[in-house]
Amino acid sequence: MSRGKFNVPRLAVILVLLILGVVLVNFKDEAKNFVRIFLESNWPAVVIWLLAIVGVGASKFFSKLEKSKSNGFIYQSFGGYADSVFTIATYGFSGSTSLALLKGLYLQLFFGGAFFTGFGDFDLASIFVISSFLLFYSVISTTTQILEVVFQAEAAEVTSI
Repeated sequence: MSRGKFNVPRLAVILVLLILGVVLVNFKDEAKNFVRIFLESNWPAVVIWLLAIVGVGASKFFSKLEKSKSNGFIYQSFGGYADSVFTIATYGFSGSTSLALLKGLYLQLFFGGAFFTGFGDFDLASIFVISSFLLFYSVISTTTQILEVVFQAEAAEVTSI
């Protein structure tokens, strides 16, 4: 065991997660229904698309990147507008499609729906892994873009003498 500095916020997060786990075990039916209601609402997809639009839009609008330094294929071929549209579409479609697949898996597993007939357990597991990765990637990428814009440090360019 290492004798590092005691970190109160990390301990608080661990305790909250443990308490949340105990609550979920004790109220699992209510939790399953809450997740079902949440997934069947339009809010998750709306949030994903809003994150994509706001994240990419803010990043492109506030970016100090010179046009000559942008080396993306879409940017070089079609310009900044098309690059922004395709980036928003990539994050939005990957996030909302992944969410739809995960919703189908969840409803089939916990509520007996028949969304993926003809798929074996291996196929369902691979859909879960790939969909959860794409959902995580799109949400984290767009959130990171927003945070980078909000916490962007203004600095002068370093030049050599």
